[in-house]
Amino acid sequence: MQRRSERALRKRKKANVGGTRGSFTHRRGISLWRGKTSMFTDEFYEALGGPEFSGIVLHLGCQDGVETVRLASRGVRVVGVDDSRDAVANARLRALRSRRTARFDVASMTNLPYKDAAFDALFSKFKLERQSIPKVMAEVRRVLKSGGIAFIVMGYRSIDVKRERAVNQGFSKDPLIRQHFDLQVFEDSLDGFNVLAKDFFETFAFKPLPPHKHVDVAYVLQKV
Repeated sequence: MQRRSERALRKRKKANVGGTRGSFTHRRGISLWRGKTSMFTDEFYEALGGPEFSGIVLHLGCQDGVETVRLASRGVRVVGVDDSRDAVANARLRALRSRRTARFDVASMTNLPYKDAAFDALFSKFKLERQSIPKVMAEVRRVLKSGGIAFIVMGYRSIDVKRERAVNQGFSKDPLIRQHFDLQVFEDSLDGFNVLAKDFFETFAFKPLPPHKHVDVAYVLQKV
């Protein structure tokens, strides 16, 4: 499982877009959000073992169900949960229109309405306040079966492309637009998990101006 998860995160060609930091490999992503969505769900599906996987997946923070429905289209049994009633209503409608089977629930990520060890795997793209992270990860640990895989993606930072070019040329000092996430806070909450793989992904956006790139960090975790 560990080799499969590492291979899933490294199957795309690596590109030197800022070098490496420790064991992290910086890689060039793709330009469209929908493309990025499919990239992460495809990575997750492969990490699970593809068609061989027969368990139940929890999509934590499913929003309007784009990724949930994409997983369901692969034959995955999936439950999506979000704290927004409007988002869950849209997700149910999306699944109905796509003729895909998926369950959707409204609940807080810090108080999930599921039994202990209810899920074989979990997929999530976090957008959390710093203080919420330990509580959410405690719930992830609770609802995931022993040996279960958690694939978690978080928005890490946004960088001004032009300003970064100026930094590389020695004309500027800081290309950072916004720091979205504190990795240390997240990693401090990983008691009870083995980190099978972690990687950075870069995706480019031209709106709103100025042109910028988002840096996401993805973790593949396995519950001990």
